[in-house]
Amino acid sequence: MRLNERPAVPRISDLGHLHASSLGKLELDMMGSQQMSERQVLEAIIAEAIGIVFAEYVDKHGLNEIVDVFGKGVKIEVGDTLPSSHYAERIKRVPKAWEKAFEVNPGESEAVRASCVEFVLAGLYATERISRSQRHGRITYEIR
Repeated sequence: MRLNERPAVPRISDLGHLHASSLGKLELDMMGSQQMSERQVLEAIIAEAIGIVFAEYVDKHGLNEIVDVFGKGVKIEVGDTLPSSHYAERIKRVPKAWEKAFEVNPGESEAVRASCVEFVLAGLYATERISRSQRHGRITYEIR
């Protein structure tokens, strides 16, 4: 909504706002004796949910090729303030991720494609194939 794009399509980066609306409002068993903060518990729940959906909807074929590109030092930054039209340019360094996004949804909309790219990257993170860092509403995917 912030970018005034049509159609408005949810992205994984939009989940960054979930913490603000959920912390202190959910009664959570803090994952037993692992002493996790509420934020860490929410992150774990989100990652597990993304991983489950990713495993169900994304063909494993070609994922290692995407991970190999990140292994060469490539970093991709995404975020909820980044216009959908910028995703095609950013993802050129990882063309297999762009192709995988087409497999998730072959739609022509830039907003749909941006959402699918974020889903593929988040799925690779959730399945522990790549790493990510978050700063000021931006998410950077890489291998550390």
